Amino acid sequence: MVSIAGITFIIILAILFGASLYFLYYNLPGEPEKYLPTKSVEDKPSLQVAYSGSKQFYDNMRFRDKRISYKIEPACSNKKVLEVQEAFSILGSKTILDFYPIFSGSTKPEITIFCSEIEPEPENDGYFVAGEGGPTEVINTSIYGVILSGKVSFFREEKCKNPNIALHEILHVLGFDHNNNPNSILYPTLDCKQEIDDSIVKDINILYSLLSVR
Repeated sequence: MVSIAGITFIIILAILFGASLYFLYYNLPGEPEKYLPTKSVEDKPSLQVAYSGSKQFYDNMRFRDKRISYKIEPACSNKKVLEVQEAFSILGSKTILDFYPIFSGSTKPEITIFCSEIEPEPENDGYFVAGEGGPTEVINTSIYGVILSGKVSFFREEKCKNPNIALHEILHVLGFDHNNNPNSILYPTLDCKQEIDDSIVKDINILYSLLSVR
């Protein structure tokens, strides 16, 4: 005959086993999801709305590590290459992120930079598309939407002193959506006076405070 202590022991084992299964189920990564890049246009909208802070396409989107690789395709001009490198440098100086180039074909970059004179059709009449960018493959875990890869495509030359188009699109690759602050680099339309929001810098540093996600 099983004693009360034996029954209690069996119940505790069953509870621990169930808790372990629950933990594994909600922490194992899911299947990669495909994301379409977002578009950036250059023109001023007719409607002004209230300011808001930074936001992402989905909560807690980040790359696996704060060191993020990139590759610039050969079709990009020397001017565009310098602009992209400057944009990565600016983001690296303002946040804990560290971007580094990949030159050989043996390693797949996390961010790929494309350049083309063939631009997509704008969604709104009177606008023209300067570039587009965003995550292209993401794995959802219990805490993060882990970005495996992203891309940026440029269709127009930069008109600003700072690489605002490149900064805008790279931030999209990092998972950040447009906001409605006209002074923000992530406002839907371009203005050379726009800057990277403090809220974006803060969010990036919090997201990457855990050095690596696997």
